[in-house]
Amino acid sequence: MTVNHLNRLVFSDQIIHGCFTLRTPGALESGNLALHVCLDPMDVMENRKLLQKDTLSLDVWCLPWQKHTNRVVRVSKKEAGRGAYEAESSILETDGLYTTDPGLLIGVFTADCLGILFSDPTIPLIGAVHSGWKGTAQAITLKLIEALKADGLYHPQTLKVYFSPSLMVHSLEVGPEVVDQVCQMADQNHLSLEGCILPGQGNRSYLDNQLVNVRMLESQGIRPENIHLSNLDTKTSPYGFSYRRDGSKTGEHFSCIWIEDQKPHLFLTSDSLLGKPDSCWNCLLSADPCKSSQDSQS
Repeated sequence: MTVNHLNRLVFSDQIIHGCFTLRTPGALESGNLALHVCLDPMDVMENRKLLQKDTLSLDVWCLPWQKHTNRVVRVSKKEAGRGAYEAESSILETDGLYTTDPGLLIGVFTADCLGILFSDPTIPLIGAVHSGWKGTAQAITLKLIEALKADGLYHPQTLKVYFSPSLMVHSLEVGPEVVDQVCQMADQNHLSLEGCILPGQGNRSYLDNQLVNVRMLESQGIRPENIHLSNLDTKTSPYGFSYRRDGSKTGEHFSCIWIEDQKPHLFLTSDSLLGKPDSCWNCLLSADPCKSSQDSQS
């Protein structure tokens, strides 16, 4: 099978563009983009070369080396190329990036965890966060917002947020120690966890990681209609990379975003899983967090 483009979900917001890559049967390592989790780095680089045709050149990618922290870093064109060709040059010990520089692509990698992309074309501003349950328990989403406020870049009325495919609530079973950490974080930040934690088997529980992050965003004044959730469960979908399903053999999704410095050409017209992903966005990504939460609990 010849694969000319990787499966992906895409969106555009005026001068800002982003996408979430998906598992691509037939591609090398099924479309894995992560150098730190791979069987052959050369295959990953071939996949990155495929994606650069639809995004920006690898020379202007800037990536973090994620460690489930709540560290957020502002980057600029001076960091262009970091992490693009080898993992060792990534922004170390970091799980969130943001920038106001056009022509710089930033992103995060996930396999079950939640990738969150931030877009505000009025500044313009973009951000990317990796938030599994550990990042959520450390409130990394709020850490990014704190950094934006400190830099005078936070406009909650115009900021839009897009969530990657991740574990849906009934695929994310956690132990009481995880629940305790999430509850402590919520108490510290005065967040309601109603509907976020459901009973599981024995002393275990199901955690709605998306909904907890929605509560963080809404607590900071972001409009519900500007929060776009994902309905694609990485554990159950054939287009999902899942550590819980496949263990260390899994690849990872790539959630990436950039501000254009010239008009895009192939991005919205090239092949993808959905054919016309921009027009089908709402089929897989719901803009109604309340409805999405209710659906996941039914």
